[in-house]
Amino acid sequence: PIDQWDPADLGVHDSITVQDETTLTPYIPRAHDTDLWGHLKDLEAPGAGSRLVLVVGTSCTGKTRTLFEAVREILHDWQLVAPGSDSDLARILLDGIPAHTVVWLDELQDQFTKTSHGVTAANAIRLLLESDSVGPILFAGTIWPTNYDALLARPSPEESSAGAGAISKLLKNAVQVEVPERFTDADLA
Repeated sequence: PIDQWDPADLGVHDSITVQDETTLTPYIPRAHDTDLWGHLKDLEAPGAGSRLVLVVGTSCTGKTRTLFEAVREILHDWQLVAPGSDSDLARILLDGIPAHTVVWLDELQDQFTKTSHGVTAANAIRLLLESDSVGPILFAGTIWPTNYDALLARPSPEESSAGAGAISKLLKNAVQVEVPERFTDADLA
């Protein structure tokens, strides 16, 4: 379960140290959190299918922390697996993933490489998203807008012949939650 994971192991930026004690700063939910939490709550509904949710934002906007807090709050009793590479992701998917599992894809571009492992992973996720027989699985990713655009771009002829079009096809159907670069006045208040 997610509460057995150290946030730093999932890519949440290093905690702050105050008086020799390291802790995460308090989390302040913002407007995008409401949107994300709604998408995750939908997974708890009877008969819910699987979903690919991407938290998109630039550096240090809080993408990973946003995703961590949402999963910890809404899907706290689900299992979580965090593959370290595209080959780990492909292997995990081919081995099989049970329902009520979060597949943690921080820095999504590292798992959806335009290689055979990335293509295998994209195709396996697409099949799981289309299946009614597995039960809900959350594929939860974070990504910078520039990396997202690069994955959506038309593959080169070499990449295309390797099947890299499967990645952009999958991402076009993802749920996106944008994390703004700055806190709004309402957030600060």
